[in-house]
Formats: sequence, structure tokens, C-alpha cells
Amino acid sequence: MCGVNEKKRLVVFNAAISQQARTSIRAKLKGLLQVKWNVATLEWFAEKLNPRIRGWVNYYSKFGSWKALNVFRYLNGLILQWIKHTYKIIGIRRALKKYRMMQTENPGLFYHWRLGIK
Repeated sequence: MCGVNEKKRLVVFNAAISQQARTSIRAKLKGLLQVKWNVATLEWFAEKLNPRIRGWVNYYSKFGSWKALNVFRYLNGLILQWIKHTYKIIGIRRALKKYRMMQTENPGLFYHWRLGIK
């Protein structure tokens, strides 16, 4: 029996992606998409990354998919940095304009873009 001053505790299991897994994915993404590699095309990066992205999405998005999919917003930031460096764009507005233009021209280039993470 619970007394007046005793509080009940509820233990909840969260089956979403762990912080360690998110950190690991981000490190792998940063290692694969080298921002200063302007000799490689974005299509080449997509070819290398899409199988991994698909696997991570399938594995980690069973529970708490919004947490798993937020990891790929980081990839969008890396792509934006790559665009700025490769096309020598100064200013975030111009880089975002180029990024959005690339997305509209090829919306299925990256697997996470197909899922609506733009």
C-alpha cells in the first residue's frame, strides 16, 4: 500500500534509436561525404550512401521513427556545406536556393529525400 507521501514510479522502455547509434551514424556520414571533396559529384555520394541510409532507416525506424529520421537532417546540412564549397557559394540563402533546385531536379537522388526529409 502506498502511503500519503510515497510516490509511484513508472518505468518506461523507449525503443527508439540511442544517442550512441546517432553519434555513430553521424560520424559515418561525415566520413563518407567529405565536404571538401569537390572532385566527386553528388550523384557519386548518393550512390555510396543510399544503401547505408536505407539500411539505417529500415533498422532504426521501427520504433520512434521521428528520432531516427532526424539523424538525416545532419546529412542535409553536410550536403548544403558540400554545395557551398563545390560551387563557391557565399551566403546561406544562395546555397539553400541551389540546394532546393537540386532537390526539385532530382527528388529521388538520396533515399531520405524520398521519405520527405528535405
